[in-house]
Amino acid sequence: MRKMGLKRNSIIVRLLLSMLVVLLIHTLILSANIRYGGTIEEKNLFQPAERIRFYVAISLIFSLVLGFIVSILIGMWFIKPITNLVKEVKSSDPEMPITLTKTNIAEIDELARSVELLSTKVAESAAELSKIVGMMEVPICAFEHDLKNDKVLCTDAFFELTGAEREKNESGYISAEYFYKLLDEIRRCPEPESEDVYCCEKGGCDTRWLRIKVQKSDSKILGIIEDVTREIMEKKKIEYERDRDLLTHLLNRRAFQAKVIKLLKGEEDVKTAALVMWDLDNLKFVNDTYGHDFGDQYIKTAASVLNELSIYNGIVGRMSGDEFYAFIYGYEDKQQIKEIIKRVQNKLCSTILKLPDGKDLNITASAGIAWYPEDSTSYYELLKYADFAMYESKSGDKGSIGEFEKPVYNKKILFFNGKREINNLIEEKLFDFVFQPIVIAKTGETFAYESLIRSKSAVLISPRAIVTLAGSQSRLYDMERITWFKTLETFKKYEQDFENAKIFINSIPNYILSDEDLAELENKFKTDLSRIVIEITENELTDERVFIKKQSLAKRWGCSLALDDFGLGYNIGIAFLTFYPDFVKLDMAVTRGIDKDINRQNFVRAILQYTKSRKVKLIAEGVETKEEMDTLIRLGADYLQGYYLGRPTPQPKKISPKITQEILESQINI
Repeated sequence: MRKMGLKRNSIIVRLLLSMLVVLLIHTLILSANIRYGGTIEEKNLFQPAERIRFYVAISLIFSLVLGFIVSILIGMWFIKPITNLVKEVKSSDPEMPITLTKTNIAEIDELARSVELLSTKVAESAAELSKIVGMMEVPICAFEHDLKNDKVLCTDAFFELTGAEREKNESGYISAEYFYKLLDEIRRCPEPESEDVYCCEKGGCDTRWLRIKVQKSDSKILGIIEDVTREIMEKKKIEYERDRDLLTHLLNRRAFQAKVIKLLKGEEDVKTAALVMWDLDNLKFVNDTYGHDFGDQYIKTAASVLNELSIYNGIVGRMSGDEFYAFIYGYEDKQQIKEIIKRVQNKLCSTILKLPDGKDLNITASAGIAWYPEDSTSYYELLKYADFAMYESKSGDKGSIGEFEKPVYNKKILFFNGKREINNLIEEKLFDFVFQPIVIAKTGETFAYESLIRSKSAVLISPRAIVTLAGSQSRLYDMERITWFKTLETFKKYEQDFENAKIFINSIPNYILSDEDLAELENKFKTDLSRIVIEITENELTDERVFIKKQSLAKRWGCSLALDDFGLGYNIGIAFLTFYPDFVKLDMAVTRGIDKDINRQNFVRAILQYTKSRKVKLIAEGVETKEEMDTLIRLGADYLQGYYLGRPTPQPKKISPKITQEILESQINI
């Protein structure tokens, strides 16, 4: 390059010297003409200078043009090897080591060798990273798509994870068309409740789950694919154990509820559907006779039959020990569902279980149906209605199927809900006891307090309903025990407020505490038992054994007996012939409106005449007006009780001074 520049400069110098020589010759000629010829014209005189100027300008222009052309030619000659190297790099296979052609230009060849070395190191680093990932046994792969090319670069694990086929050259490149088609196929099966996770069954492999993460830019698409099969399987196992009944493998209560509620709130058309409740008959008998292991077999066999509802678009679950639910949906009318239920019911009841003693036992179950949307669109109401329909069918013919009927439900709802409520109340002892004053009719002083039960339930409020339902569930003894113990516990809590007043306790008719409970009661409240008045009813006189025992208790404790609800029985006289109570409580049905009813007044006069002759004190219950109070005082009642005098309160209270004054004034006016 340096030699060529010197050669070019020497040519220019030679041209300039030639022009100078020509100029010198021309000047000498002009001088000779002047010397020998005399004068010369002005234009001829400056003509040589003009020519020299012209030639100099031409020489400079020529020199510049020539230099420019020569520079371009030299640049092209110098750059060509670099251009060829760039083309080689672009056309090289990224999968293969880069080898570049020598240019015989020391600087450029050194650069090319550096590029080759860098390429080799990058490939080696990538290979080492792949080995490290492989050693970690992390099932993950990556891909890259340069949007200018029609091929996608994938790591080796990509082909194993997705089941993709390699191209013939076994490189990591596959066509973009094939790649995105494969990706779309995988994404057709998204895993519910898992972000960017898809179920894949490509290449004849076992089912696996892949998580796909993609990052896009203007020129490239990068992504990774991770095999999360183990993670999803563990998640499914946890969900299965959480959602399934361990004995039958049906859905448990929580999972059944969640699935049906989601279905009812979702976009799928439920159409006509039925929520069915089955209750296995005779499970208690099987457990008691053959043991719980065989009882479990009884349950599993029934569950296997009921699970066949799944093929009829049904969701099946086990609610508790012997209760199963099914939600069958997606049908045009009820008749189609009825036929399915009947078919399964017939199969269930025809299933025979071989007992340990060699006998055969038919599985039987009663069922109840609530219809969607006819009966309700609410899951909780459907559940309640199906439960009601099942118990209705079970109380009739066991092994039958009953449908929910709203009119029947409305009539029986209190009793139906109360059966479960009463058991809960008794188990948890959810009762309070309040105290209503019983007042001496002559002085207005508080003589005693009657203990009255109050439940903490919003459903069961009436004491009569509580006793009735407790009787239907064979829980009256529990009620008797709760009444005695909680009344006396409350009495001890407010003992100072009671002062010297007695305590009237409503003993459950025909029930008495066991010897063990009586011993506990006497041990805890021995000093207070003499203040008790045990209230019994006419019905109790039918069980002579219990009545005699209560009489003996009263004698042993030194307490009193009272005949409650007097005046309601159809055989009042016999009650007095059987025993002589200390007190008779006139029922509110007699006292209500007595100030306006002469017949009631005459009836009370007759009773008072009889009780006074037997030295029995009469307590008038249900006094709610001043007029009723004044009439009963005038007739000669010994004690008064009712809302007008004082309402029941948790902490015993005396009647107001105003009422006391009215009682005294009424006595004066007799």
